[in-house]
Amino acid sequence: MTRTRAGLIAVIGGAVSLLFAVSAPADPATDFLSMLRERGYDPGWTTYDEEMTLINASTACNLIHYDYTPEQARDYLRHQYPDVAPAQLAVLVSVAQQTLCGPQFAPIEPAW
Repeated sequence: MTRTRAGLIAVIGGAVSLLFAVSAPADPATDFLSMLRERGYDPGWTTYDEEMTLINASTACNLIHYDYTPEQARDYLRHQYPDVAPAQLAVLVSVAQQTLCGPQFAPIEPAW
């Protein structure tokens, strides 16, 4: 009887703790790729394509962080990928600013 009661209390406690659980923070990379697709940009569906898109977005964030304008970041990427339309690169840079650039350069808090 006590074993059943203890098990029941554990199950109820677990269920109640799920109600008050804090949701995990969203992954900026996933948000970035989802937002790109919503805006009509095709980052590809293979892991390699997505990784290359994320690398290019990270490059744009680095350039913007070091005082380049979004237009200059777009132009830099255009030299790397001359076949991609400037409007698509502008979308990539804009979405990167909204989703990736902040977390990429957020200060690291010590976990003491």
